[in-house]
Amino acid sequence: MTSHEEKRKIAARVVARSWRDPEYYDRLRTNPRDALQEEGYSVPEGTRVEVHETTPDVMHVVLHPKPSDLDLTDEDLSNPDRVGPMLTTVTLC
Repeated sequence: MTSHEEKRKIAARVVARSWRDPEYYDRLRTNPRDALQEEGYSVPEGTRVEVHETTPDVMHVVLHPKPSDLDLTDEDLSNPDRVGPMLTTVTLC
C-alpha cells in the first residue's frame, strides 16, 4: 500500500507534470487511471477516478473517509496542534 507521504509526492508530481506537459494533462483528464500509473500510483481495481479542475470561479472541497480511530472532542477542534495533522485528510482546492 502507498503511504500518505508517497501519495503526497505522487500528487505533487502529477500536478506539476500536468502544468508542464499538455499531452499528459489531456491524458489525466481523459484517462486518469493510466496517467496516475505513469507517475507510479496504481489505482485499486473498482475505484472510480474523477479529475476536477479548480478555476477562479470554482472551488472543490474533497472530504476523505474519516479514520476509524479518530474521536475528536470540542477541545481537539480548538487546538491547531491536534487538528492540523488531520487537515491532510481534507483538500480545499
